[in-house]
Amino acid sequence: MEVLLRNGDIAVDRQGLPLPVEGVQAVLQRAVLRLSVRQGSHPADPRFGSRLHRIRGPLSGQRLNARVQAAVREALAPMGELEIARCQAAYDPGRDQLRVALTLRCLEQEYPLEVAV
Repeated sequence: MEVLLRNGDIAVDRQGLPLPVEGVQAVLQRAVLRLSVRQGSHPADPRFGSRLHRIRGPLSGQRLNARVQAAVREALAPMGELEIARCQAAYDPGRDQLRVALTLRCLEQEYPLEVAV
């Protein structure tokens, strides 16, 4: 059983029990985790995660989006049930933060996601 994560913590019900997550919601949660975690930081699986955290600097427009799309495709490749419909990125040098807005297709439905690294 997978549990629902909310703001990086396990979400619990009124009795303090973890809330389950399943179906498309579980798939999307796994996608967010893969994109948010730095690739190489998980000792049990060094390939888990993404290289999004490495994308910094004076990139913009097509160069930024091309690098981000490549990193997103690589991170989500093991998740055959997902297809990337749209991917747009913006880098904020003042906050040193990369924001990625995605639309993922799963079971013929599209779901928007946003990840900041």
